[in-house]
Amino acid sequence: MAGWQISGISSFQIGNPFTVGISPDRAGTGGGGQRADVVGPLSTPKQLSQWFSTGTFALPALGKFGNEGRNVIVGPGINGWDVSFSKRTAITESITLQFRAEFFNLFNHPQWSGVGATFGSATFGQITSARDPRIGQLGLRLLF
Repeated sequence: MAGWQISGISSFQIGNPFTVGISPDRAGTGGGGQRADVVGPLSTPKQLSQWFSTGTFALPALGKFGNEGRNVIVGPGINGWDVSFSKRTAITESITLQFRAEFFNLFNHPQWSGVGATFGSATFGQITSARDPRIGQLGLRLLF
């Protein structure tokens, strides 16, 4: 078992905050970037089909801006484990062979990333994408 090395990086981050937007121009300004109205308490079940309670939001009245604050919802976070295993074997005094096995997202933990944040869209409140699954790579390196 001599000559083995293990190294790794663990990353834990909370998700990015975001705001529920609306696609029609309800305030009559001719521009986008408007927010929804909050009409009830916000809950966050954090499930794929419902990351946050969509019934909490509504379209604002015509000629009005929405009353939602900025960045009231936090998206999915990151729980990542990247690990590398390597072994060096001396072939001669001046030549060494190194074997490496590297794994990104070692435990294959789902890493969700996008949430539908436009009121009334088909994906409103749902997880829309994921980061990479487990990725592994092997390598041999001849050092001389």
